Amino acid sequence: MDALPKHSMKTLDLDGLKVYVYVEKFDNALFILISKQGFKMGTLIFSIKGLEEPSRSTTLLGWRGEVQARIFAEKASSETGLMTLLSINLEEEHIQKHFRSILETLNQCIKEVSV
Repeated sequence: MDALPKHSMKTLDLDGLKVYVYVEKFDNALFILISKQGFKMGTLIFSIKGLEEPSRSTTLLGWRGEVQARIFAEKASSETGLMTLLSINLEEEHIQKHFRSILETLNQCIKEVSV
């Protein structure tokens, strides 16, 4: 029997705005949710790492925060080698202002589920 999926969740307080970062690791994929004020789906990105090339991503749905979401998804798939499905429900100005904090928190969550 395969191991059950692992998950990690962190809450950020970004200037009074609660942002949740949730990562679920399956045997062959990651599901990442970055959402404000609860768990809501937003712009949806799919990323996969090629055999001998960098990760590639595509936007499946939405447009808000698309560029930053693609960066998050490609970094996750590149570092883990897993398919990544990422949803982000956060305004672009918040993502840009707190990009580093969100990325660091995402990296912490990915490390927790990868051990």
